[in-house]
This record gives sequence, structure tokens and C-alpha cells, in this order.
Amino acid sequence: MIAVDERYYEMIFKRRSFHMFPGTKHLSESELRGIENQFERLAPLMENVAVAFKLVSREETSCRRGEYCILIYSEKKDQYLQNVGYMAEQLDLWLASKNIGACWYGMGKTKETQWRGLDFVIMIAIEKVEETKFRKDYSNTKRKPLSEIWQGNGYPEIANVVRYAPSACNTQPWLVNAGQNRLEVYRVKGKRGMMPKKKVSFYNQIDIGIFLLFLELCLKHENKISNRELYSGELEESTEVLTAIYTIEE
Repeated sequence: MIAVDERYYEMIFKRRSFHMFPGTKHLSESELRGIENQFERLAPLMENVAVAFKLVSREETSCRRGEYCILIYSEKKDQYLQNVGYMAEQLDLWLASKNIGACWYGMGKTKETQWRGLDFVIMIAIEKVEETKFRKDYSNTKRKPLSEIWQGNGYPEIANVVRYAPSACNTQPWLVNAGQNRLEVYRVKGKRGMMPKKKVSFYNQIDIGIFLLFLELCLKHENKISNRELYSGELEESTEVLTAIYTIEE
């Protein structure tokens, strides 16, 4: 596995989704450059999938919130949506460390549907906000009971943090089977909330990439050395689709 910046871990407890922005602060030129520089520091889940990030003003998109939008483009290869979720959530956590609010804007559109030979996937709306606007008590976040997403008694210290991973419409489409020195991660079907039926699999695959990032940050924080094996399951429509297995060295 490629090393992910462990400093992202602390931002798990600070980040939140900004569905509304105050509109009272603006990003400076140096902050905008810093964001673009950060694009190059994101670790991929899939090294063989090309991804590009583009920072544009909100007015260049259909988005109605935030000051700027980050457009995410990718090759359409196996597991590319998981890869997008894994990489873009690193950016989400980094933005929180800089007091830049973010919102995954799944229904947003851009006229530039291709860039650098890659296809548009999704966008993130951003805006500078006061630090006080971020989450103060992450435990108040609405999430499924732990018993619905974590089976087995293994690694409760990880389970109690990773469950706060964000997801489209808060659907939390994941399930972990925690055995001895082994974590099996599944993408599961559930309530789709406000998502169009034909887009559920699309968003769920991005969400599971976000979840894998949170899981790996938690493993590293607990000094658990692990080996990861990824499974495609991209076209599978079963209730539970195996996504990854982590073998943990004790």
C-alpha cells in the first residue's frame, strides 16, 4: 500500500459536510495555490488509474454553494470510483485542516465533461470558513448502530472511529467482518435516500473508497501493520459485494 499522510487522522474528528456556506470569507491566492499543490500529494488506491483534479470558480459549474469547486476527472477503469473516493477524501480531510469547508456535490455538472483526456466524475464545493463552524463533537454525528456495520468482536477501537466516514445521503453502504488478524470489507445495498436509483451503485462505490481511507488511517493510528487485497465487484448487484481484505500482522 502507498503511504497515506497520517495527519489526516485527526481531521476525522473535525471535518463535516457543509451543505450551506456562510459566504463571509474568501480564499486567498496563496490558499488557492496551496490547494492545487495538494492535488499532487494525494495517494491513490489504484496506481494504474489516471486521475486529475481541477479548481474552478463555482460559476463555471451548476453548483449553487461554496466559492469554488474542485472537479475530479478519471480514467474509467476497474475500481476507478473507489479510487476517486479514496483520493478525494484525503483532500476533504486536508481542507478541514486549513479551515476550508467542503461538500461533496454529487449532482453538480460542468460543461467541461472531459479534461486531459479523462472523464468528469464528481465535484466538491469549497469555501473558507471560521474554525468554529467545524464539528466540535463528532460523536453527535448521525450514523448507523455499530452492530449494523461491524460484525465480530475484533478491533473495536477502529470500529468506533471508522463508522464516522461520510457517504452520499448518509447511506453508509459498508459492512466489516472482523475476525482474528483479518478484516473483510463489503459494499452493501441499503436505503438510497434521495439518490436516483440508477446512480446508487455509482455513489456507493465512491463511498466505499472513502471508507477504505478511513479504515487505513485508523489501522495506522493504532500501529496495526496490514496487507490489503482489493476485489473488483464493480458490476455485481448482490446484497453484499466483497471489496477488500486486510490481513493484520500482530
